[in-house]
Amino acid sequence: MDYLSYKLKLIYSRYLIIALGSIIGFSLFDICFFQTQIIPIEESFYEFLIPMLLPIPSLIFWLRPRLKLLRLERKNGKNLFEFYLIIAWFALICPSIFAQKYVTNAVGQLTRLKTIDSIDQKYLTKFYKVEKLYLDKAHSAVQIEAKASGKHNEKLNFTVYAAIPIYNAPTLTGESSSNKVTPNYLRPKAWLGWLMTRQINNKLSKETKDDMYRTFLKDSYLSFVREKIYGFDYLQKKGNSQDYKNFKKGIDRVFPNSTSNPILLMPKYTPYEKRGSHQLFLILLSFFIGSTIWLIMLIPPKFKKEKLLMPVSAI
Repeated sequence: MDYLSYKLKLIYSRYLIIALGSIIGFSLFDICFFQTQIIPIEESFYEFLIPMLLPIPSLIFWLRPRLKLLRLERKNGKNLFEFYLIIAWFALICPSIFAQKYVTNAVGQLTRLKTIDSIDQKYLTKFYKVEKLYLDKAHSAVQIEAKASGKHNEKLNFTVYAAIPIYNAPTLTGESSSNKVTPNYLRPKAWLGWLMTRQINNKLSKETKDDMYRTFLKDSYLSFVREKIYGFDYLQKKGNSQDYKNFKKGIDRVFPNSTSNPILLMPKYTPYEKRGSHQLFLILLSFFIGSTIWLIMLIPPKFKKEKLLMPVSAI
């Protein structure tokens, strides 16, 4: 009896169906509902959380019964059954996460604008190319965040968020309203997002962390002042995410009369035609590596003959 062919037919084929179903099926759902904002949720949910949780029911109720056909008990008393399921789960979620990152960065309509004032705030698209614009760095809205991360909060992340008002030209005019002149820079049509982040050890002394924080702020300011931001190829509208909320905090504080949902555009310096290409490579690479590892793991274990003799419908 060719036991390898049985493993491919009874076990490995189910793994491949779950993998392709998770990647392709959820990607299509993402494109139709999350990217179009029909279901408005944060990017972290559909880029990480859902792809991590989605394969679990299929693994438990569809792959797990077939995996019980194999003798995974070791002579030392250890059972590798749960280990096999965990490896299969990792092999499934990696390409699925990369797929959603690819969808976020590659799927969407490109709109070409002569000036930023011509942006349609009622019908926003994912990508923009603007022929003429001016970035008013002098009136940027800055928000600084410090957040612990890691399993035991052993890391501390500093991030500076700068939302730069985008205009057609550097000339600022004013208009009279109730005997008060309001400059145009209080009402930009859109903002360009710039951020800088640094991670340090959260177990350092308070004095050391304070010194590193001040150094980070100084470095961020110098980078912001010196950096030539204009060299981008296109702009990508920032979706609902924690980064967007942090940008919005700064905008709401500095520009209290701004819209409740400001348009935030992130500069992209790679050619528009190549957007998401590295994520597409990571999808294929992670799928190949994960599928190969799990296939190799299926080769050594022997079948439980008493289980193999049962009808397939009963397995």
